[in-house]
Amino acid sequence: MTLLPVVEREMRVASRRRWTYWGRTAAGVASVLAMAWWVLLRRSLGLGSLGGELFAMTSFLAGCVALLSGPLLTADVVSSERREGTLGLLFLTDLRGWEVSLGKLAASSLGAFFYLVSMLPVLAVSMLMGGVSAAEYLRMVAWLLSTMACSLSLGLLASTMSVNAKRAGAWALGLIVMACGLVPAVGGLAYLLGAWLFDVPNNILDGWYETTSAWVSLVPAYFHAFDSGYSRAAVYYTRGMGVSWCLTAASLAWASWRMSRLAKDEGTRGGGARWWARTKAPRGCRSDADAARRRRLLELGPMCWLLGRHRWRTAWVWGLLALAALVNGLVIYLNGRLASTDFEAFWVGTSLVLHFLLKLWMAAEAPSQFHEDRRSGAMELLLTTPLTAQEIVSGRLAALWRRWRVPLGAVLAADVLQLALGVAKGQGNSADEWIWFWVARMTFLVADAWAFAWMGMWLGASTTGHRTTAPLLGLVLGIPWLGFLLYLLMVATIGNALFQALGEVGNILFALVGGTLNSVLWAEWGRRRLRETFREWAILRPGERRQKGT
Repeated sequence: MTLLPVVEREMRVASRRRWTYWGRTAAGVASVLAMAWWVLLRRSLGLGSLGGELFAMTSFLAGCVALLSGPLLTADVVSSERREGTLGLLFLTDLRGWEVSLGKLAASSLGAFFYLVSMLPVLAVSMLMGGVSAAEYLRMVAWLLSTMACSLSLGLLASTMSVNAKRAGAWALGLIVMACGLVPAVGGLAYLLGAWLFDVPNNILDGWYETTSAWVSLVPAYFHAFDSGYSRAAVYYTRGMGVSWCLTAASLAWASWRMSRLAKDEGTRGGGARWWARTKAPRGCRSDADAARRRRLLELGPMCWLLGRHRWRTAWVWGLLALAALVNGLVIYLNGRLASTDFEAFWVGTSLVLHFLLKLWMAAEAPSQFHEDRRSGAMELLLTTPLTAQEIVSGRLAALWRRWRVPLGAVLAADVLQLALGVAKGQGNSADEWIWFWVARMTFLVADAWAFAWMGMWLGASTTGHRTTAPLLGLVLGIPWLGFLLYLLMVATIGNALFQALGEVGNILFALVGGTLNSVLWAEWGRRRLRETFREWAILRPGERRQKGT
């Protein structure tokens, strides 16, 4: 009998995929271009040796690839089988859950391994420039491989938790975030409470935190893979690697156990699943308040009523906003007690994370309804009703606005508060830069939300594949960042006379105009395409291609 037949079969299928080879080429070319951009930029500024800085930058990019490999590559491998109804066919044979899990993991890890390996030669170039040892390089390679294995395993586990591809991707991303910072965050909270409420000496808290929770994460091992960190505390590197492999083994075991239960339809009938089913809006109305709410939605339009059934989808957004409000309230309290401490960097970092997560949610939410309706065939039925294409699109836009307006307003209110606190704290000569920075961020958020709505609906109605979030993020957010990098490259090659002539405020305004214009153009393009060709594209199922001339 062939050893691990599913692994062999999945590896053969993955080896025939075109993107398996083109993906590693793209990853290698992107890393080479990033290296060339960094070397050219740093040399133009005359900052001396580049080996250590190039190694840090390339390892950081490779680490991002390793961490995101699970949400991008394995988060849908089992959920897609469940949607198509083919998972149970695998268990009609004598295969066991761990064999199917390893097969699915092998199929997705082949491409991820190729992407990472194509970046390793660029990482090794930094050794030729000096400042990087061979042991440092090998430690970083080991960390990258172990982190990628952990991310892929967590993505496989997340894929067994939901049939919906986007929800499984959200589960995978959440598991990666928890693996990177859950235990250190809880330990840090206990550290602060011990210092403020019980007046525990800092030396005791430092020792307790470093020995119990600071290293239980995937991140500390990265910093201690460098010679500077490894020479100071080598045990953190070995502990971090141990945490990574323990998480990998545990997630694979859990995914294998869930796989066999899902095939028998046992894993979806537990008490937790029944509780979650009760939280969703039922087909009938459970109460007068629920009936009144659904009537109000129906008065706004059929599409608002349809989307209103999934009112619990925003629960994690409100949880995130509540957590951010709690953390920022604590920082504001400390800002009042410790007036000499600089909290502006913390506010900016918190805002960056909050904006990105909110935009990620909007990019995932905008195309979901149209894409799911096309996949299930509901869109064809919807187009046979008296509703026109314009009414369907307008109703979907109104539903999105109804769902986004309160979280969007809460984030904008937080930005205004941080802007006011920064001005009140006193920025000196940088007050104008601080004001324009926050004005630009708020403008970007509104413009990007508008672009996500129109382009998201268009991608949901027209895309032939099953991925819509990543292309939408690339168009709306990726292009402005690419333009920013090209602008820095121009400054590095031609000279920084333009940069100095514009000044800090001028450069912020330059970025504001460019980013806003990109969002407005994509929103207008999506609106025009929806108005002109919505019906022709909406009748196609995902995977079907439009006939030429139709």
